[in-house]
Amino acid sequence: MTWTLRRGGIAVGVLLLFGLSSALAQEKEQSPTGPQAERFVREARVVAMLSVGRGSSRSRLALLRSRRETRRAIWKTVGSDDPYARNEEGDSYRHEVAAFEVDRLLQLGRVPATASRRVGERTGSLQLWLEEAETVTAEDLEKLNQKAEEQLANILLLRALIGAAPDSDLLVSRSGDLFTTDHASAFRADAAARPESLVRVSQKAFDSLGALERPVVEKRLRRWLSDDELEGVLRRRTELLEDFERRRRSSGDASVFLP
Repeated sequence: MTWTLRRGGIAVGVLLLFGLSSALAQEKEQSPTGPQAERFVREARVVAMLSVGRGSSRSRLALLRSRRETRRAIWKTVGSDDPYARNEEGDSYRHEVAAFEVDRLLQLGRVPATASRRVGERTGSLQLWLEEAETVTAEDLEKLNQKAEEQLANILLLRALIGAAPDSDLLVSRSGDLFTTDHASAFRADAAARPESLVRVSQKAFDSLGALERPVVEKRLRRWLSDDELEGVLRRRTELLEDFERRRRSSGDASVFLP
């Protein structure tokens, strides 16, 4: 793997970092979503960048360092040339930040800490990398424990709200927690809520969804989304709440809420 090292934002050399992945994986797992993780991804120095392919989201793998802590993050700059620019597929790094903000509003903790940063001459999103995380298979979904079942339900709710594909890849961490990433293509203004993709949700997530009124959504997301994208979030919220209430009236709380 070829890394470009940076000092003061200027490329100064190339280094092969042998064994970095395994070394980081052996450290004690820390929460990728809490206040400490968010502060780290916002403030830690970017000391290296690794190209990870030619995808439309312009992704790179960043090495972040703060005092004695070293962690990795995904760096995306798609759409960074203009405040609301997107590529031909509609992707934008701003959607990665917005997805994390919505996750925080719903108090789900299913999106790794994500922040908008300027690195060199580009502005983009940095999202903490989940060390040793694996993609969840269909077989895995058939044997979820109660905690993972609730996490999956909350991820599906988040995806429905932000207009992300319900069948996107899920990641499972070393601790067995489920997470969702890769939201650059979410927040299409015309995306449907697809309430049929949701079986049940947690009472806490439902209450948080109900609290997402327009002033709250606009205050938190105005910086990251266009007017049409904001309206799309609010429309999908209304559709989801109406569907949940309809199911509660016809079949009771057990048809909507997880035990």
